[in-house]
Amino acid sequence: MNVILGLTPRCGTTSLAKAIRQSCDRSVAIEPFNSTPHNRDRPYAVYKGHDQIRSLNSSFAMMRNDGHDCIKHLYYQLSPEENKTLLEIAENTILLYRKYFVDTMISRYMSTSFNNLTKLGWMGRKVDCDDRRYAEYVANKKIYDSLERSPLLIDNINRKYLVAQHSFTSLTQDLEEESVMLMEYDSLYNTEEVYNVFPSIVDFLGYKIYNDEWRGIMSPHNKFNSHDIYRRVIPNYEELMNCRDEFIIE
Repeated sequence: MNVILGLTPRCGTTSLAKAIRQSCDRSVAIEPFNSTPHNRDRPYAVYKGHDQIRSLNSSFAMMRNDGHDCIKHLYYQLSPEENKTLLEIAENTILLYRKYFVDTMISRYMSTSFNNLTKLGWMGRKVDCDDRRYAEYVANKKIYDSLERSPLLIDNINRKYLVAQHSFTSLTQDLEEESVMLMEYDSLYNTEEVYNVFPSIVDFLGYKIYNDEWRGIMSPHNKFNSHDIYRRVIPNYEELMNCRDEFIIE
């Protein structure tokens, strides 16, 4: 079974998982190890509260038996040691991350504000909406004028950055290059290269593409990547850009 592992928040794992599910006819388990309060009943969870209830290998076996081909996972939902074990037992792994952690935090802020306002979200988590309706909202520049406006605190960014940087370093040391592909967000989503990169990811995972639905899901035009909008919504945007190079994941 393959793994799509996000080494930073907001790095594109959900869109990639959805594209694989929709266009490759594969069953993707979404964040099976997520133990946040609204996800406590996940059937493949390794922990219930602070108590370990099964091993990663046991969870993997359960997912295989239920017909899953792939896992979409975020680094902070397991310990560093458990994430390393996950890489060892996975057949192939895509490691996604964002180089500029300030962009990560801006994207998280924008996404949360946007979803709170519109009640829309990927994978049907908030409401059952189709991709066309979601894309129409993203493209509607006027809606951003209704988003909440709060500064992003540098100290808060720094605390989260240190955790993400530690995880990135621990998981990317001594990688088995034959079974792991390291992919930076901008190289996948911020250019038209996505239309060449996605087929290479599918090939790496041993899947096949059966339709073109992935093109809309992976399109750079449906992402929160507009710095013009960031400038309108985030009061201390210029301050964040001035310290952007201080928070680089590498």
